[in-house]
Amino acid sequence: MKAVIFDLDNTLCDTLSSIPRSMKVCYKYLKNFFPDLDLDKFLKIEEEIFVRLTIEQRLPVYSFRALYWHEIFQELGLEADPILIKNVIHLYGDQMAKTVELFPGIEDLLTELKKRGLKLAILSNGDFFTKASMVEYLNIGKYFDLVVASDITQVDKPDPRAFLYVLQKLDVKAYECLFVGDERQNDIMGAQNVGLIPVYVTWPEKNLNKVVEGAYNVSTPLQILDLVEQNLTIAN
Repeated sequence: MKAVIFDLDNTLCDTLSSIPRSMKVCYKYLKNFFPDLDLDKFLKIEEEIFVRLTIEQRLPVYSFRALYWHEIFQELGLEADPILIKNVIHLYGDQMAKTVELFPGIEDLLTELKKRGLKLAILSNGDFFTKASMVEYLNIGKYFDLVVASDITQVDKPDPRAFLYVLQKLDVKAYECLFVGDERQNDIMGAQNVGLIPVYVTWPEKNLNKVVEGAYNVSTPLQILDLVEQNLTIAN
């Protein structure tokens, strides 16, 4: 085993808990300009637009930050002032970066993996600025040889090109590398399709009691260390 590639959101850090907090900060900011703005309506429309763009229209996550907020403004009947939209885009990204927290045991895992000389990378759907900001605030950049988001690869997971880009940059073969993620389609199936060894994490609340066939299922970060050591033994 030569490398481990991690998804970021809800694998290394608890992004799901940060999204509503960050959206409420954006709401409070917009409330200064639109006093009649209703919080429940704002959150409902935001979620509907995210689903429409990502699931129904299948737009790459990295490509639609501006479109996403333009659509929110339009659906809410707000004047689409470009300065306001620019500010709220940056505010949301900044809040996401500042409010995420590592899952318990993640830093211990990263420390042990680096001690063993493995190459480590992050491959995350989304834009690099936001993901790199999260890595900075989490203070985990020192562990990683590479941090990649889909505006670098120009495709979202599960597109094979995203995984192959990271493998090429790390100079490792797929069978020499674990891919650790929390999403069945984007992470596990995507990793399987290029020959990576898939590891499905069940510590996010949304994944409790779930099992994905064809992948190693782990409930604590240090179980990944066990997998690395097992594969190192097999390789030797």
